[in-house]
Amino acid sequence: MSAQVQNKEFYSKLANFTSELVNLIKTVEMYTENHALSKENVEKCMSALLEFLGWRKETNLIVDEEKMVVDGNIIPSSMVSKTPSLSRFQSIMEEKRLNSLTLDRSVKNEDLLKLARALTTSYAVSAETKDVSTYLENHSVFSIRVDEAPGTAALESPESIL
Repeated sequence: MSAQVQNKEFYSKLANFTSELVNLIKTVEMYTENHALSKENVEKCMSALLEFLGWRKETNLIVDEEKMVVDGNIIPSSMVSKTPSLSRFQSIMEEKRLNSLTLDRSVKNEDLLKLARALTTSYAVSAETKDVSTYLENHSVFSIRVDEAPGTAALESPESIL
């Protein structure tokens, strides 16, 4: 019985964090990273992240079409589709062709704002930044790591056509 309660708590905190992250992404897209509402939402997102992290050093969210794996816990697509924030987070990751997101305890509000900017639909990856990972690296965000979905580099690489 306590394992079920622990799972409910885990999923509740995960849903809250992804909800706050999705709200932050929407806010940064509508306004700017320096807007008062963005600053308010990043505080909420940070609080939800720290609550979700608990005692852990980091969290790793892996997304594919069939499921989501969060810190080794498999969340089936049926559960993801029933939870709006998880479903939207999965869609954002797929749109950006990302397969994982890792956030560690040293993340700062500014880091979350940069992540939100990179995950907005209006942010177009430029030739200079190449991808979300490079964008974060170029902005000195080292507490957040993203990985491209398998095969996306080959799809974009002109050499793969030759």
